Amino acid sequence: MKEFLSRVKEHVPIRLIKYTAVLLSLFQLYTAAFGIFRSPMAHRAGHLGFVLVIYYLMESLEAKSQITKAINWLFSILSAITAIYLIVCDKRLIEIISLGEPTLLDNIITVLIIILVLEAIRRTQFAIFICCVLGLLYMPFGMYFPGILKHAGISWGRTIYFIGASGEGIYGDMLNVSSSFLFGFILLGAFLVKTGITRFFIEAASILFGRFTGGTAKMALFSSGLVGTVMGSGLANVATTGVFTIPMMKKSGLPATLAGAVETVAADGGQILPPVMGTAAFLMAEFTGIPYSTIALSAVVPAVLYYGGAFFAIHLFCKKNKISGLKKEEIPSKIDVLKKIYYLLPLVALMFAIFYFRVSPTRAALVGIAASIAVTFFRIKTRLTLRGFLDSLELGAKNAIEIVILCAGIGIFVGSLTTTGLAMRFSEIMMALSGGNHLIMLIVAMITSIALGTGLPTPAAYIVSAAFIAPSLVNAGMSLLAVHLFLVHFAIKASISPPVAVSAVVAAGIAETTDWNKTCWDAIKLCASSFFIPFMFVFGEGLLLVGSWNVVLMAVITASIGVFCIAVSVEGYLFNDINMVGRVILFAAGLLLSYQGMISDLLGIAFAGLVMAINFAQFLKTKNVALKVNS
Repeated sequence: MKEFLSRVKEHVPIRLIKYTAVLLSLFQLYTAAFGIFRSPMAHRAGHLGFVLVIYYLMESLEAKSQITKAINWLFSILSAITAIYLIVCDKRLIEIISLGEPTLLDNIITVLIIILVLEAIRRTQFAIFICCVLGLLYMPFGMYFPGILKHAGISWGRTIYFIGASGEGIYGDMLNVSSSFLFGFILLGAFLVKTGITRFFIEAASILFGRFTGGTAKMALFSSGLVGTVMGSGLANVATTGVFTIPMMKKSGLPATLAGAVETVAADGGQILPPVMGTAAFLMAEFTGIPYSTIALSAVVPAVLYYGGAFFAIHLFCKKNKISGLKKEEIPSKIDVLKKIYYLLPLVALMFAIFYFRVSPTRAALVGIAASIAVTFFRIKTRLTLRGFLDSLELGAKNAIEIVILCAGIGIFVGSLTTTGLAMRFSEIMMALSGGNHLIMLIVAMITSIALGTGLPTPAAYIVSAAFIAPSLVNAGMSLLAVHLFLVHFAIKASISPPVAVSAVVAAGIAETTDWNKTCWDAIKLCASSFFIPFMFVFGEGLLLVGSWNVVLMAVITASIGVFCIAVSVEGYLFNDINMVGRVILFAAGLLLSYQGMISDLLGIAFAGLVMAINFAQFLKTKNVALKVNS
């Protein structure tokens, strides 16, 4: 009897997690097809309620003591109760903001919601938890802060209610992002994995790049980039495609840390790769009013430069360290891969939905999911069963858990700063720090954007940056399109850069290396040129395909040379090893080519040409000596 009861205790939460995760995904599919549930508040409350219930149930499985298990069960039940309350009372709660006072029960529910979200954030991202607590304290105690940080102060009652039950705090724009298209694209990613489409991308990449130097790393760059463009999260992309690509890279001879770094760079780069750009393009269109098609077209060249810089760096490293490609027998048959060409249909359907039918991002994700399911029926062996369908729903929900919690938590932080007016005063702070100099402003914006995006998925990181940083840059006279693309590019850097570097940490785990810090720095080295690409297109909009054809062509050529110079400088190798002086000169050449101007371009090309010519001469000399010795 005791054995039976213990087995029941073990299996009940597992079953509940599975069923609740499936229900969450079905809820999201339903709202994607038929519109939001009841009201924006009710829709977001249901979304977050499901997530918190699943999260605390999952935590109960990991708990070691009975007390901790009981607390997690209590939190899970309270998550369900608070969500139901908000759904039932959604309209009245919104009206209270301007027309009345909340009841005692309203206040209790609101406090519980904040506690549940804060505790979940504390367990998942402690740095974000600290920001949330500071934001909450800043609202009532703002009158005690000095200078530009000072504000009149907001009562504790209004603070708690505004953050926990209005459409501006926890249930604000951040949760709107996760409850609509972000969750949809994460779910699409789960279906791509379960239906074997990601595997097709890897096989196709192996045919294109497998036999060349560093073939497995180039395969990872190509395949993860394709998957990443339709996923709402670089982190989820690393977790799904990395299990295939990282072991292959290690097997071919790449160090574990570098294998993790390649996957990190490839997966996160998908967030800036058209057409979908990990939903960033949709968000930009909403923020700026610029047509989606214009944004997607403008993002093409910067995305190609991003992957081009990483490709050069990988090639040079592998050439230097004599890391070959796959053997002929390891590369799949071209005929076999071509027979699976129909696996591209979900991407084609997605692009048609976006560009031709101009559907919303949420509906576009739904179209992609439907197409992913449909292609499995082309062959009997690959047909998606009911169990496979339910497993995909479960996987998608679980992949989204931590991201949704992060969005809810950052909603507290953003809500506190927008309510107090600090977000609007941020432009004054930037102007004071930069003295109005555009380059300094952009450097401050870069650092701030990376810091604000720490631990967040790219769409949420971009929203934070767009709210705080974009107005000051646009007011300083910079292009609206260039500024917002600049922020998107640095939003993805937060998941690569220290101190958190969440994508690098996950990739390091898959690569089975404890040195995630080296994985992080290897990733930064691989995409070093991408830190300069956003500056290139802000100072020269030709890279965004703005201007006459000769301006665009010159911008693309000089930027490509600049990206190549930085990649060679970082790796310290071209035809032969390059000494430190040569590397510094090449890096300077890359910087000169980053700034769009005739004199800087000519100087950059001259410096780069000189170093490369010397390196080639040294290579020929070494080769001739080797030939004489052999003869």
